Amino acid sequence: MPLSSSLSTARSPIHAAVILSLLSAPAAYAQVTPFVDHYKTNVSANVTGETNAADALLSGFSTLWTTGTTWDTGAPTAIGTRVMEASQRFVVKATEHVTPAQAESVYFTDRRNQSYSATIGLNALADAYRTAAGATTTITSVASNADIADYSDVGTGAGLTSSPTVGQIVALVGTLRGSYSSTTPAKSFFGEPRPWRLNNAIQVVQQGTETIRYYTHDLADGTPDLPAALTFFPLYQTDVVILPTLSI
Repeated sequence: MPLSSSLSTARSPIHAAVILSLLSAPAAYAQVTPFVDHYKTNVSANVTGETNAADALLSGFSTLWTTGTTWDTGAPTAIGTRVMEASQRFVVKATEHVTPAQAESVYFTDRRNQSYSATIGLNALADAYRTAAGATTTITSVASNADIADYSDVGTGAGLTSSPTVGQIVALVGTLRGSYSSTTPAKSFFGEPRPWRLNNAIQVVQQGTETIRYYTHDLADGTPDLPAALTFFPLYQTDVVILPTLSI
C-alpha cells in the first residue's frame, strides 16, 4: 500500500505517526543489507544503524523517540509524546479492568520460559508434545508474594534436543532464540525507558505514584540496574514469544 494511502486510512494522528515511523525505517538506512542476510550483525558491539541490521530495521522509531546519552536522558519527539501518552493511558485502562484470571495468565506468560509458553498454541496436541519433548516448567502457580519476589523458571522450556521424535523442533527453537535474535542491542541503541519508569510528563523517575494511577517502582524492586533491564523498545516478550511460536 502506498504511504499516502496508509496515512489516509489511519484512524487518528497517532495511528498515522506510528505508520509513518514504520514505513520510513527502510529509507533511513537504505544501504544496509536486509536483516535476514546480515542477522549476525545484531550484537551489542554494533551500536548504530549502519553497523547493526536490527537497529536499521527498527530505525523508524527515531521519529517517536530521541535517544539520550544514557538510558534515562532520552525524550519523545513532538509526535512521539502523543503516541506514548496514548500508550500509557491504554495500559492503565487495561490494567484497571484486568480480571484475576487474566492477571494470572499474564504472570505465567512473563515468568515462564517463553518457549514453554509457546507450546500452549498446540492446543489439543500440547500435552503430547510436552511429553515427547520433555518440556517442563517450574512456574505452576502464583505465589502469595509474587508481586515483590522474583521467581524464575528452571524447567526445560521447549524441551530436550535429545528427544528422538521432536528433538529437531526443540533445536530449531533454540536456534531462532539464539544470541543474534536478542533485543538488547536495539534497547541500548534507542534507550527508551520502560513505561513504569516514566511519569505523566514522559520523564524518567525512580519511584512515585502518578495521578493516572500507575506505580513506578524504585530500583529496589529487584530489577537489575542495567540499561537492557530498564529500557523498553523493542519489547523483550514480543521477541521471545513470537520466535518459539513460529518454530513450533
